[in-house]
Amino acid sequence: MGKVVSAVKRKQAFLFCAATVLGIIVVCIPLFVVAKYNYMSSDDFGYGAITHEAILNGQPWKIFGLAAKQAADTYFTWQGSFSAIFLFALQPGIWGEQYYQLGIYIIIFFLIMMQSVLIWRFQGAGRAKVSKLCLIGFCALMYMVQILYVPYPGQCFYWFNGGLYYTIFYTLQLLLFSEIFVLSRFPAKLNGKQWIFYVWMLFLAVVIGGGNLATGLSTAVALFLLTVIFFMKKHKHSFYLLTLLLLFLISYMINAAAPGNGIRGQEPGYHSMSPVTTVFVTMWHCILNIYSWTDIKMWLILLIAVPFLWQMSGVIIRNWNFTFRFPAVFTILLFGVYAAQLAPITFMEGTYGPERMGDMMWFGYVLWIFCVEGYWLGWFRCRFGEERAFRKVKVFAKDYYGMLQLCCLMIWCVLVFMTNVRSSSTYKAWAAVRSGEAAKYGAENEERLEILRDPEIKDVYFYELQHRVEPIYVFDITGDPNDNANVFMARFYHKNTVNLIEED
Repeated sequence: MGKVVSAVKRKQAFLFCAATVLGIIVVCIPLFVVAKYNYMSSDDFGYGAITHEAILNGQPWKIFGLAAKQAADTYFTWQGSFSAIFLFALQPGIWGEQYYQLGIYIIIFFLIMMQSVLIWRFQGAGRAKVSKLCLIGFCALMYMVQILYVPYPGQCFYWFNGGLYYTIFYTLQLLLFSEIFVLSRFPAKLNGKQWIFYVWMLFLAVVIGGGNLATGLSTAVALFLLTVIFFMKKHKHSFYLLTLLLLFLISYMINAAAPGNGIRGQEPGYHSMSPVTTVFVTMWHCILNIYSWTDIKMWLILLIAVPFLWQMSGVIIRNWNFTFRFPAVFTILLFGVYAAQLAPITFMEGTYGPERMGDMMWFGYVLWIFCVEGYWLGWFRCRFGEERAFRKVKVFAKDYYGMLQLCCLMIWCVLVFMTNVRSSSTYKAWAAVRSGEAAKYGAENEERLEILRDPEIKDVYFYELQHRVEPIYVFDITGDPNDNANVFMARFYHKNTVNLIEED
């Protein structure tokens, strides 16, 4: 037994890393398997119609110009998110229905890659580095939690437009802040390559400013706070960051001031709140979300993450000369940045937004709570880490914490199965495949596609989908042929009308 314990102690970092990587693979496999039964719906048809037409006509080189035209037309008729609409028009389904299933791979790639880049850039350019095994293990742990318990996987993974608009733009926001860390390490006078990098940052700011207003507002708040800190510290790149902030605000205001937003605001269901009420409502709702999401399973995850965050705080102290002062202030300010995401939709509609908005808030919550935990650990390390009484704790942690992590991870897995496992994205995907409902849903859509591809049929009539299985079913056409979903599908397939036969 002693030899086993010794072997585990020597390999505890590797074992934990392997366990978390295996965990994220297990979580994702059912999501990828069920994706082959995923099909376009609603806005996928509407925004992709003109680019799809160019591909059918053998003119794929035109798609970028047509995507820009789609963004310009939508700007004046429906909404101002010009960079998002441009990307909507390039969704995978325009190349063929069979490619639409690639959407979940693209979205999860962005979710994992951009957050990984941000975490890696926290280390800075100094000699101190976090252990690679510890880094990989922590990242896999965070992604496993984010993906497993995302509230509405259908709208953020299987509806490409919804996932692009919120999840991918959330990750682009993180990429921008990770690039600011790189910029802060540049010399006072930028050279050629560094200027190219800075221009890339400006471009990224314009893209994010032209995306969803929720991500845009939180980005604006965070950029403003960072700019203030840079000027207070008399940082050599303060004016570069100020220029970035101003360009972002111009892009964001162009987005918010779109004539299409005013037209959309006249639609039923838009009931704006006062700014003061919006602030209190959004903050209270975010507090309730944090309270409900921080359950026993999340506390276990936070406990498991301690070794990585402890290492990371030490690396930041050495590489950035950062002392983690005022942790309570940091917690409140970061909460303000997080809650700002919810303010635009609450202000315009008086609601907490669509389900895909809740998914983005969930991803942001997981990242927020780890950042807060890491900051408080950094503060504790700066204040008490060198005291003699604490050295014994560090020795114990070095020898045994990896085994404690593995034990907590096993307990967490047991709790996942004992509590609300049926609400997890992985279980929903696995159940849809195992029951055969996903295959039946796919067969129904294939029957529809045969009719939609027939050039002789101009007025199409469909019965309702009978197998609306989670998580791949998101939207369907309605009984009103003038509904946007029907009109978009008709336009995509060159039909006069698309109609739904509703059975009593």
